[in-house]
Parts: sequence; structure tokens; C-alpha cells
Amino acid sequence: MTTFIKILNGTDLRSADINGKSDPYVTVTFGEEKPIWRTWVQKKTLSPIWNQWCELEDVKGKLILDVWDWDKIGKHAFLGRAIVDLGEISVNELETLPLQLEKREGKKKDKAQGQIYLLIHKDPPSEVEPFLGQGKGNPMVDASVKIKKDKPPKDVEIKEKKEKKEKKEKKEKKEKKEKSEKKEKKEKKKKKKEDN
Repeated sequence: MTTFIKILNGTDLRSADINGKSDPYVTVTFGEEKPIWRTWVQKKTLSPIWNQWCELEDVKGKLILDVWDWDKIGKHAFLGRAIVDLGEISVNELETLPLQLEKREGKKKDKAQGQIYLLIHKDPPSEVEPFLGQGKGNPMVDASVKIKKDKPPKDVEIKEKKEKKEKKEKKEKKEKKEKSEKKEKKEKKKKKKEDN
């Protein structure tokens, strides 16, 4: 079973830096293991947009998403945790999940605030070319999980293309209407001048 996860964005995250912002990134973990994947760091923001795909092969149980503030020097600051039970996600259903960030269990000093948004899609078993690792710039690799980054499932890709096309057509229609109204206004003004 292939599980596609798109980490979309975060909102209202906690400020962890002196400038009143954070440099957030998300790590993906199963159980008590080390993180198996992470997003890129988004600099100086409390509303990061990641839009990154993570493709996981044969994973079950709880998916742990930890949001961290990246720091060049010293320890990265914990911003919050969200947990998703993959067993509750239906096969072939595309679900967008808003997840409230919480503190880690047993960590009294933790501070958590904000939400992250995910898109999750589970595919039934099929012939998938095996792959491993996350690619350049992401050193976290776990041999027990096959991962391919930034590749959406076909039906999601089609849906996104359709939405993009509709958005473009809507924009063009609006621009055309505005242009037409502007022209009409100009002609009325001209006619009014001529009548006077």
C-alpha cells in the first residue's frame, strides 16, 4: 500500500526567534524511530508554505509530524506535534487534514501553537518501482521505508491540473470582463463629451 502525504502549510505557529518569527520545517516519524523524512526550512515566517510530497511504501500505524524551528547555531526549537492514524484513512480517498499542534507527551517545558495542513491519499497495492531516500539536501534515510519526494499520485495530479486550468480560465474571464467594462465606460464618457 502506497501512502502519499503532501505537507501543505502551517498557520499561527509559535515565534521562536528574536525577530518574532521562526524558521519552520516538519519531520515525519513512525513510532519511536528516528525521522524518516523532512521538509525544507521556510525562513522567517509563522505561516510557512511547504507544498512537498512524501511517498511512503507499506507503512501502518501512527504518523508523527513534528514542527521545528531551524537554528544555525544550537539546538532546534520544538514548535509542536501532530499525530495521524493512517488506519483511519480510507483507501483511494483524498483527505485534507487540518491538524492542531500539541505538546509532546511527558515534555512539560514544551510550548505548542498553531496548525499544519496535510493532504493524504492511500493507493491500493500496485507495481511500484522501488526507491529509497529523499534526494539531495535531505540526509535522513531509513532503509525500512521506501520514500520518493515531491511526486503526487496520478489522480491528485490530474485534479490539481484541472483546478489550475479552471483558476486560469476564471482569471482570464474576469480580466476580459474588466477590460470590456473599462472600454464601455470610456465610450460613454466620450459620447457624453460629444453631446455637450
